[in-house]
Amino acid sequence: MPATTSVSQVLAWPLWSKDKGVILLANYTGEPQGKVAVAFTSPAPTNKLRSIRNGEIQFSKEGQQITVTLKAVPHAAGLRAAG
Repeated sequence: MPATTSVSQVLAWPLWSKDKGVILLANYTGEPQGKVAVAFTSPAPTNKLRSIRNGEIQFSKEGQQITVTLKAVPHAAGLRAAG
């Protein structure tokens, strides 16, 4: 299940277990990026989304589609999704 970002050289890879997942982010722009939207489909119920660097974050959910806007993305980052 793919993930997309609003910045062309910031890539996102979702990895899922049975009931939770992570979205790994890699920034290939050469500079830290501000405000990056990330959208992904969650195969498991998601009630919490946590930035590995910044703690719990707000997100919007429509069915299985999750969308979150990150304030900043350094060269690498990650999100953890859980039910």
